[in-house]
Amino acid sequence: MQRDYAASLSGAVFFVGLAILFTTGMWWPGIMFVIGASGLARSVGGEFRWQHLQGPIWLIGLGFVFWGGHFNLPLMFVLIAFSMFGNVFFMRRLNAEHYKRKRKHDELFDDMDEKPKHDGRFVIVGEDGELTEDI
Repeated sequence: MQRDYAASLSGAVFFVGLAILFTTGMWWPGIMFVIGASGLARSVGGEFRWQHLQGPIWLIGLGFVFWGGHFNLPLMFVLIAFSMFGNVFFMRRLNAEHYKRKRKHDELFDDMDEKPKHDGRFVIVGEDGELTEDI
């Protein structure tokens, strides 16, 4: 259900953006803003993770980098730095959550790592699952 909502929201933002582009005629770098805004709407409407935000933020950032018909190098450096800070902050948090879940899983299943103990007896089971013979 949440994915349907995110897809609908993303599509609505995309078509509104296309309507604005047709009206203004500002296709470059406007299309970068439209695709980025559509991606942001999809990530906010669905699962909100850094991996889902990074692409739309880059598209919007590149739209600003190419704003006015020329390449803005200092703004490109700011965009790269922002992406790197985001990776450091969010990936560290994701790794902490992963190891926290792994520790919890390991604690739950620690006693299952031991091999099962048995007394050396074997049984023969028939086709119907009934015990037929104890060896």
